[in-house]
Amino acid sequence: MPRARRRASRSASTRGRARWAYTRINTAVALLEHLASLDLTLSGATQLEIDRWLAAGPSTRYEVRDFLGWTARRGHSDDLLVPHRGKAEPEGIDEDTHWDSSSSASTTRTSPWT
Repeated sequence: MPRARRRASRSASTRGRARWAYTRINTAVALLEHLASLDLTLSGATQLEIDRWLAAGPSTRYEVRDFLGWTARRGHSDDLLVPHRGKAEPEGIDEDTHWDSSSSASTTRTSPWT
């Protein structure tokens, strides 16, 4: 929040910044609610609980990384690690199929891209 306040004082807030903060705050709240449902506090959470919570939900849960780093630096939790969110492998055609398609398109009288 202090960083958001400093930015707001220097420039107008954008939707992107607001969305960034909204996502991270709501993800932190979701983690805290999950821990409470297990009768745990943040200080009692283990890496196993964090890993299970991350694996059981959407990839946006990985946005809790900054929050857990902040809580660990201030002594509110153990050093709980959240890996960087992986990126999905791109889907598409393999290189050979790509080149076969492009070479056959260049030898036909009509292009499929026109």
